[in-house]
Amino acid sequence: MKIRMITLVAVLLLPFIVGASVSSGTIESGNSTTLVCHSVDCITPNPGIINFIPTGTTPVTIDDTNGVDGVAWGNEIGWINFDPTGVEGLTINSSTGIISGKAWSQVSGWINFSVTGQSVKINTAGEFEGYAWTGGPYGGWIKFDCSFVGACVKTDWRPLSARPVTGTPTAGSGGSTSQNDISNLNTNDFCLNIPGYQDRIPDNYAQDPGGLCLLNIDYCKNISGIQLTIPNAYVLNGSGQCILLTDENQDEFIPTKESLSTSTESQSDFCQNLFGIQPNLPNGFAMYNNECVPEESDYCPNFLGNQYGIPENMKISENGECVKMTRDEIEKKEIFKNKFEKYDKNSNVRVLGYGFMPDFFRIPVTIPFFSKLFGKEYQIDLLSLFFTLNVIGLVSLFIKNRTKNN
Repeated sequence: MKIRMITLVAVLLLPFIVGASVSSGTIESGNSTTLVCHSVDCITPNPGIINFIPTGTTPVTIDDTNGVDGVAWGNEIGWINFDPTGVEGLTINSSTGIISGKAWSQVSGWINFSVTGQSVKINTAGEFEGYAWTGGPYGGWIKFDCSFVGACVKTDWRPLSARPVTGTPTAGSGGSTSQNDISNLNTNDFCLNIPGYQDRIPDNYAQDPGGLCLLNIDYCKNISGIQLTIPNAYVLNGSGQCILLTDENQDEFIPTKESLSTSTESQSDFCQNLFGIQPNLPNGFAMYNNECVPEESDYCPNFLGNQYGIPENMKISENGECVKMTRDEIEKKEIFKNKFEKYDKNSNVRVLGYGFMPDFFRIPVTIPFFSKLFGKEYQIDLLSLFFTLNVIGLVSLFIKNRTKNN
């Protein structure tokens, strides 16, 4: 009887131990950023930031069969495509959680998730951990570590060892939860990094080597050919020309640790989204959302004036124009947004409770012992705890009566 009791309790407490156990998952909104380290301490100079849930894009998904798909945004390295064209891409070992292969950065080129001596994996808590490497002027180690502020990326995908013994989905069988249903996503979208679904590359756009759809704008008119972004090892000077970085001119364009730590000097960089220091707005560029963009950039040629970004609730049509999203498309976008926002925004808080409990009924309280033991704030949902205690009480009463009758 005691063994039965322990087994029943273990089953009842399973949701507290494993919050999700699926073969297909998405990224939690409260745990969706990581860092590109430019130093050993990953603090000074300021690291780059990668957002795994950029607004208006196809959500990043993790799947036993398809690996890691979707796009992310780096404030220094631009759009990142986790499923680039060609043979490169990210796969995941469903047993170990280890991610292998390469992603593509708009600015830095290939991002290697299989560096010799390093690895990136998803642990049994759904947390990304380890290091990937990206080169280029903004390059460095990409740090995945949920114990480090700003470097926590978490998903509801779990390796096989962290899934329930019963009903474990087989590879390729889907198994996504109702909270993160990804079955309706368009998998043949040519341009994951722009809103809407594109069954071909829109007019006025071009696809870079990593499969990202970018405005067909030449960033470097002084270099032969069309440069969709500023190439690696180049920097933009005040005349709007792309200059090859050398030992002789690097002091002029590359900020030092001292300049980054001095607020007055760091403010002298007019275009902080571009590599190097621009004391003034370069010729041929305009300011948009505190970023320097080419003046000729126009996401909506069918609108009066230049639109340096895609307006809210609009998408790019196949002829390269801005059109309104349909009601269904807006609703789907809002559904994903609301689902992501349901998660706890504090990446240092872990809430233990049943997933089927309605959010508005939950009463989370902090558990000081667990918080002190693990170095993170742990909370428990009182409604889930109350439900568990009542079930355990009923089971105990049932066992007691059976024992008495026997």
